[in-house]
Amino acid sequence: MKQSKQIIIIMGVSGVGKTTIAQSFATAMEAHYLEADDYHPVQNVMAMRSGKPLTDEMRNPWLKAINLETHHYLKSQPDKNIIIACSALRRSYRDILRAGLDNVLFVHLYGTQSMIASRMKNRSGHFMPLNLLESQLKLLEHPTEDEQHLSIDITLNKQTILDLILKEVTKTQTKR
Repeated sequence: MKQSKQIIIIMGVSGVGKTTIAQSFATAMEAHYLEADDYHPVQNVMAMRSGKPLTDEMRNPWLKAINLETHHYLKSQPDKNIIIACSALRRSYRDILRAGLDNVLFVHLYGTQSMIASRMKNRSGHFMPLNLLESQLKLLEHPTEDEQHLSIDITLNKQTILDLILKEVTKTQTKR
């Protein structure tokens, strides 16, 4: 499917600020926002709430649902950017997310384990417990050179992060 706009996936382990950055960027870009957590089956959420890491077998249908929703949205709104907040921890997960899509940019938010843990301790209302952070960090495969990506340190302030993403999106769109 050839689409005219970009899909930006804000990725990283739990606690790096994916949702905050993705929502803010989607608002600034007047783009469609998609929260990957909304597509988790109940069993996945229950497993994470109880402190059990997800397996690939649990993640694959979830990732495919996000990809399918992205395709559906592009059919109805092909000229609108899509911003997705999704962990996208492994290369194989990112391959599922971008299957059949063009113009996908991964924005990898990263920080130290202690900084991320501190953020997770201070947030409320999220199903991901702090004890799963280590398993996510072990699972994380940083994007490689052959993946269109931008890596951003979460010690930067929110506006700086948003400006860096906008600069990369603008640069990418002018190359096409």
